[in-house]
Amino acid sequence: ASLEASSEHAIGRAIADALPASRRLPVRGFRAHPGEGIEGEIDGVRYLLGRPELLERFGIAVDGAASRAYAAHSALLRTAVLLSDGSRPLAVLATEDALRPEAAEAVSLLRASGTAVMMVTGDDPGVAADVAGKVGIANLRARVTPGGKREEVRRARERFGPVLVVGDGVNDAPALAEADVGVAMGRGTGLAIHSAGATLMTEDLLRIPAFLALSRATMRVIRQNLFWAFSYNLVAIPLAVAGKLHPIAAAAFMAGSSLLVVGNSLRLRKGGK
Repeated sequence: ASLEASSEHAIGRAIADALPASRRLPVRGFRAHPGEGIEGEIDGVRYLLGRPELLERFGIAVDGAASRAYAAHSALLRTAVLLSDGSRPLAVLATEDALRPEAAEAVSLLRASGTAVMMVTGDDPGVAADVAGKVGIANLRARVTPGGKREEVRRARERFGPVLVVGDGVNDAPALAEADVGVAMGRGTGLAIHSAGATLMTEDLLRIPAFLALSRATMRVIRQNLFWAFSYNLVAIPLAVAGKLHPIAAAAFMAGSSLLVVGNSLRLRKGGK
């Protein structure tokens, strides 16, 4: 928990919150390894906390009881991380995300609007597939690194067109920055919020389809207003120049045109309806 207190990862925050701040130990030399885990020094001992790949990269064998415990948690669709003192695994910590109740409805609304939905995550394939299945996402990429998420955005753009990315973690920052529209959730990390173009000040996932619907309505209203303004000027200005339109009538029509544009724009307060 002391190590994770300096982490911006969602799982790290959950682990850190399990221990009161007054009981946390000071950490020196904290370092994050994107997509793998973290390391830091406590009382002169350098600890590693993360995926088996992180420990193995530092020459620490993950076998025996540690390997079995990690596999057991993964089989139960939990996200597990290993703690090591730099020489051997010490413990396995497992977390389990609670699916937000509105998640499936949000995905359904997005698909109904014609939006292609993809889930790209650094989680293990089993955990990711379970969540994707519950919310109705068929297109899934699991165990993707932060850099890999950025590449997935590029591939999606080539295949589908403009890409919107929603994320809240430090590992989502490269994808949020690469996306045509990056949206960070309200409790997202500082890096995620900084990388995104918009921030939703709520955890309600239904705001995502509402955000898209409002964006589409705004563009529709802009096109309508431009069409009306150009049409009016194309007809009224030549008539006024030719003396076919009385100045008072021209002024009245101009005022009416402005009111029409303003009134049309006010429809956005009701979602453009």
